[in-house]
Amino acid sequence: MNSKKQYLFVTNQFKTGGVETVFYNISKKIDVNILLFPVHLNLNKDLIRRLPHNVKLLKNKYRIKRNVVSFIKIISMSFRYRKEYRNDNTKIINFSDTLTTLLFSYLLNPKNVVSWVHCNPEALLKAKTHSIYWWLLKKCRKIIFVSEAQRNLFLSMPESEGIERAKTVVCTNFIDTDFIEKSRQEPLRTQNFLFTASRLDLRSKDYLTLIEAYSLLPIETRQKYRLLIAGDGPDKLKIQRKIEEKNLRDRIILLGNVNNPFTYMSKCKVFIHASISEGFAMSILEALACGATVVASDCHVGPSEILDNGKYGYLYTPGDVNMLSQKICKALGHGIPTNIAQKRANEITKLGICQVKEYLENGE
Repeated sequence: MNSKKQYLFVTNQFKTGGVETVFYNISKKIDVNILLFPVHLNLNKDLIRRLPHNVKLLKNKYRIKRNVVSFIKIISMSFRYRKEYRNDNTKIINFSDTLTTLLFSYLLNPKNVVSWVHCNPEALLKAKTHSIYWWLLKKCRKIIFVSEAQRNLFLSMPESEGIERAKTVVCTNFIDTDFIEKSRQEPLRTQNFLFTASRLDLRSKDYLTLIEAYSLLPIETRQKYRLLIAGDGPDKLKIQRKIEEKNLRDRIILLGNVNNPFTYMSKCKVFIHASISEGFAMSILEALACGATVVASDCHVGPSEILDNGKYGYLYTPGDVNMLSQKICKALGHGIPTNIAQKRANEITKLGICQVKEYLENGE
């Protein structure tokens, strides 16, 4: 690698997921050298092959299991690597919302570590080790957030007392608009449907409210528009049982993981984002880029900021079945024009690219 700025990105793993997508989008847009270090050996070979030329994958020689003993191994492992990276030439970035990666990053170079927060900060409090996590965050040189709303929420929390705003940076998440534009053109035989796509995990995704809301739609609306759900996860059976309980097996279809969600987003009548908690809500931005009319939960944090408080889509109160059903009906009758939705996605993407380039290329 040449004399450009160099960053070591520490991730929990590198499989298919939101963090991996964000990393891929960032690495394509910045003119710096990147070392990618997944702590765990869970790697997606297809994603690895697609990495741009400025990224070098570092393979961890030590197998780390997900248990208490792993923290001892993390400490030991960090000391084995720190001689190589404890310098001013390589900046360390913790790029996963895990104590494992944050601890490893900090021990590599305590004076030169940055932590990138992707999730809703309130979700971090659910971990028994959250006090250690916050202690390490306070030791970081900078903390990067993926939206302004996320940063504001973090700074308002009692756990963040003593962290100055000047220590924080916002690098808004952005998407690969060229890739999405190409992908959304793929033909799809299915017509007349509502669509949603996310992990089937009821801890953060409110599919039960969505199914209830769909059941309240006028019968003629349900007969015309099926609800297609893309994704997989630990709560698939609970969601299936809810669908059967409402006698909607022929109207709500679980697609499983789909190779190209963007063709569904571009052809659905309404894209629905039912969530309890978010760090940004990347799928809303992707749906806008596909020209979809979006109905989203006004949860912490992300949806309201992306949709500009309802200017570019419809927002409903989390868990409010009647309100969600009503907003779906409104969206079906008064959709957001495709060009307006795409314009909003492009605005956010341009902002995010500028912020990332400013910090990683031109910043400290």
